[in-house]
Amino acid sequence: MHDNVLISYEVLSEKREIHLRTKHSGPKTIEHTDIIFRGVEGYYFFHDNFQTIIFDVTEISVESILEDDKARFEEGWRYCWPGAWNESSEAARRAYLTERGVSGFSLSSSFGMSGWILANSMERVLKDERTA
Repeated sequence: MHDNVLISYEVLSEKREIHLRTKHSGPKTIEHTDIIFRGVEGYYFFHDNFQTIIFDVTEISVESILEDDKARFEEGWRYCWPGAWNESSEAARRAYLTERGVSGFSLSSSFGMSGWILANSMERVLKDERTA
């Protein structure tokens, strides 16, 4: 994933999925990789500059997301963001996410969009590889 360019991303609300479409151009190959998050309970992306270069997507603890973005969660409950489960106490939020097998994922970039995703799973799918 290192140095892949984000081509597009799509939030499939009814399916509770997020798809990140990426491309990496090397001297002899072009790779297209999709990163698919399933069972999404919430996400937050920032600094999308339409030229994002992804550094990595890594699994992190749910607790670190809840703690690091505590103020955003406390503000978000008024808008039912990122979901109705956020209307409860911090301990209840953690319990809800734990019961559903939710993991935390961090999207870091060398340039552009970063953020986090709370989801059941993440899958990387190599779409194709072509020789240049």
